[in-house]
Amino acid sequence: MGMRDTVADLAAAWELPEETLSREASIRLTRHQAVAEQHGGLLGYEDECVELRSGRGRVRILGRELVLRAMDRDTLIVTGHISGVEYA
Repeated sequence: MGMRDTVADLAAAWELPEETLSREASIRLTRHQAVAEQHGGLLGYEDECVELRSGRGRVRILGRELVLRAMDRDTLIVTGHISGVEYA
């Protein structure tokens, strides 16, 4: 049993989202807003791409006219015309 299986089993037993235990970023999207929770920090910010550190790599929020509206230790909010998310 690997670490991934252990995290999944614990999350299921405690009825929690798996990303809560794994420190993997959770991204909620609407057409004009992206909310990243449990991100590992801001790596880059331009009007067409916001790049975040995540538990297993990087997350890129893509679009145009992107604006970083708020950021704290756990949550980051980006607004603009969101076109997609890439995981690297």
